[in-house]
Amino acid sequence: MPDPNNALSDAFGAAANAVTDNMVERMASTLSSTLEVVDRLNQPDTREAVDALLDGLTLLHRTGDLAALFELLHVLGAMRAAATDSMVERGATLFEHLVNNLANEDVADLAHQTQVAMREARQEPEAPPAGGLFATLTLLGKPETQAALRFLVSVTNRMQGAR
Repeated sequence: MPDPNNALSDAFGAAANAVTDNMVERMASTLSSTLEVVDRLNQPDTREAVDALLDGLTLLHRTGDLAALFELLHVLGAMRAAATDSMVERGATLFEHLVNNLANEDVADLAHQTQVAMREARQEPEAPPAGGLFATLTLLGKPETQAALRFLVSVTNRMQGAR
């Protein structure tokens, strides 16, 4: 009957003889890289980030949104592959044009005034609506209603003339 200790010793000896210096270097390099990754995973911030990532992936999988996320990534990749240099250049020019036209003090003032006016209008107590044709005619007869309508007509006319 063969000796099991001797057979095991022979197997280890054969494995040691089969391993080349190059194989030993690759195994040492791989082990070193693995230990670096483990060290990084043991850092508290990294561990929290990985935990949050895994929780998010689990939730995405549970809700069925993981497939939608990958589909979106495929679409973005296809868009990136389809974009030519001239398309990117035109997009950058359009963005620059929008920023130059919209990022000025007049537009900021208009936006702020609009916000204030809407907030104040929303806070005004609403009168109960009176229905019917005569209530509408009474509303149209008020000077502030007529001024608002004239303003809207003027803005509309100017926008149509700007084309």
